[in-house]
Amino acid sequence: MELIRDLLRREALAEIEPISDYTRHTLKAFVQFLQREIVAESVAKRRFASQDSMDVIEQRLVELNGKEYLIARYRGAGTSGPVKVFDAEADQEVDAHPMLRLANDRYDLGIQLLGSGGRMINTQLLGKYVLAELAKRRIGVASSGD
Repeated sequence: MELIRDLLRREALAEIEPISDYTRHTLKAFVQFLQREIVAESVAKRRFASQDSMDVIEQRLVELNGKEYLIARYRGAGTSGPVKVFDAEADQEVDAHPMLRLANDRYDLGIQLLGSGGRMINTQLLGKYVLAELAKRRIGVASSGD
């Protein structure tokens, strides 16, 4: 995918010969297909194979700061289970709350970070809202844990 993206960037910067519109659109569609079908599936398999005790009920692969991150919400007690964020490229968990705030800003989701008491909402609630807004706006690559 990065090779194709680099090719498209170089063409946009006029560093190489122009690519026809049809070919350019085909390459972009192919990258999106790879991202949606291949990368999301492999990230989910790598990451969630080790999460035996918790069931993923919702997840989305998004781009933040030029990197891919997987936001996952797990089944839990009550209406909202834990939310975790993973760096898809490094295959490791990262601090969720800052990344969820970044997703809120990056995609202009409009989620209010302060609750009615004026305190910052917790990670579970913020994650639930972020995932709902991303799904509503069809942003990122979605897959269900069920």
